[in-house]
Amino acid sequence: MKISALTLSKIAIFAALYATLTLTLHPISYQAIQLRLSDALIPLSIVYGSEVSIGVFIGCIVANLLAPYGPNILDITIGSLANLIASYIALRFRRRPTIGCILAAVIIGFMVGSYLWTITNVSPYFTISSVTVSSLITVGVIGRILVGAITKVLEERVLR
Repeated sequence: MKISALTLSKIAIFAALYATLTLTLHPISYQAIQLRLSDALIPLSIVYGSEVSIGVFIGCIVANLLAPYGPNILDITIGSLANLIASYIALRFRRRPTIGCILAAVIIGFMVGSYLWTITNVSPYFTISSVTVSSLITVGVIGRILVGAITKVLEERVLR
């Protein structure tokens, strides 16, 4: 299977964007209460395809490897898989993007929240709730707004 330079470039761009946003905003990107704004990139698979899913997966691996509290194997593996699955689900629901964004947020909330308590020493109920709420904000609201805005711009360009 050949991967084109364009495909590889899109993957690299989304991986770099995700890792850079997460690490730059590290005070709000990690721990039991977090607002990982980079997660707003996850539903962009609706617009740009599976390259986004792979990119946010790789970007999350990098961000969690360089986490300020040190790398944690659960965070690196499960957190990154949560992004991959959530972005793929959003892509599969591209004809119903609001539902896709909400499902993606809930997936991240449950997957990440289910192990985050082991890192933060906070109740699992708290971490699941906290991460789900923050994901609904970043993926469900901000990500959905980004999808809508980008889709509108792309449609206007086609109509010209």
